Amino acid sequence: MKKVAILIISVLITTFGCIKDNAGDCYQPPVPFRMQILDKSTEENLISNGTYDADSILIYGYDSLDVKKGVPFYFTTFNNEPNVIISQDLPVISSENITKTFYIYYDQYDTDTLYVNVEQTFENNCTYFPYIEVKINGVDMELDNQGYTFLLWK
Repeated sequence: MKKVAILIISVLITTFGCIKDNAGDCYQPPVPFRMQILDKSTEENLISNGTYDADSILIYGYDSLDVKKGVPFYFTTFNNEPNVIISQDLPVISSENITKTFYIYYDQYDTDTLYVNVEQTFENNCTYFPYIEVKINGVDMELDNQGYTFLLWK
């Protein structure tokens, strides 16, 4: 089911999102990575309810030289949901094969491993970047009902 939702997002992006140039080719940049951190029993947003401090959260990965690199992101309200984490850089980093493994640091006691596999694909004269696989701590991440935001259940 999760992989079907990712495939649907990729098809929608390809169908409606291409930017045409004079040669008839198109380029659709990667869709920003969106994620909510939710309590698995109450479904509350763990940033909104104060469990995690938004100012303490970091996302990072390691480059080919094993140098720790922060991944820029911000919090916003998306589809009427507050405190959605959005990163435009994370899918770009993954698609360029800099790293596909990232870490989400909440505080000194809690860090999760995030695996995001985005691949550059060229098809029908269009370059696009589908999400192939997204996992948290080795488990496939679920998408919200609209298929836009990954849900991290804690």
